[in-house]
Amino acid sequence: MAQASARTELVPVRRVPEFLVIGAMRAGTTTLHNYLASLPGLILPKMKETDFFIASKNWSLGMSWYESLFASEGAAIPGEISPNYTKRDVFPEVPGNVASANPDVRLIYVVRDPVQRALSQYKHTWGVAGLPEPSRLEGTWEERHILATSRYAWQMEAWLEHFSLEQILVIDFRTLVSRPKLALRKISSHIGFPMPEAFQDFDHHNSAQQVARMPKWWHSLRDSGVGVRARAIASPRFVGAVKSMVKNNKAPEPPKIPAEMKRRFANALREDAIAFRKQTGLLLDHWLV
Repeated sequence: MAQASARTELVPVRRVPEFLVIGAMRAGTTTLHNYLASLPGLILPKMKETDFFIASKNWSLGMSWYESLFASEGAAIPGEISPNYTKRDVFPEVPGNVASANPDVRLIYVVRDPVQRALSQYKHTWGVAGLPEPSRLEGTWEERHILATSRYAWQMEAWLEHFSLEQILVIDFRTLVSRPKLALRKISSHIGFPMPEAFQDFDHHNSAQQVARMPKWWHSLRDSGVGVRARAIASPRFVGAVKSMVKNNKAPEPPKIPAEMKRRFANALREDAIAFRKQTGLLLDHWLV
């Protein structure tokens, strides 16, 4: 009787991420995601922004679901990008949840001039969720939230309660856009991944324009339980095709930002920007504050 030949089957390896891009919103994280997702040797979920470590979003789906997003049949470094992870005022539990999953994770914090970032978030969210007009924004919860997201030193304090400063790489938005090779070399070194010798430049992707053209029901569906599960398995090409079918022909034009609003944001963010420079040792002398 002939002996059956042994056959080795490739079993997908499931593991928690070894690196996380934790923010900030409107600081180039979509551009960074598109590049990192294209590199062999790294594995990112099909869905950008899993928001897994947020209790009110996808934490209840459990580690088994989360690990399944990083299943691969070879050696690969898993990681993900979720800018909501540095919105401490609304999601304070995130650093602790991340630490419970992987205390050795490498963190990447992409920051942008805090005033410009806050203004960009206002314009972006205005088109998606309908924020108050600039004349009615002062003192609202929406303004406090936008400013809190630009208080990088305050955001970092929560992460430093669970991780060392050496685990957190800070990348400035201007460097990411104007000197992408330098930014990616720093990221590659930080996560222990050799950057490909044949580096291909990539374009900065402004996600706000595309997001603003999507109907409001799309955003509700995207974040629903059904939407989350669908995005976890759908290919980017399929998602892109669906977006093309349902998007509006023209995005609504955001209101003009008055000089007074810009000054108010600068006054509110100046002290934290100074603290952030001391915290990180970065000059960031091109910032408005």
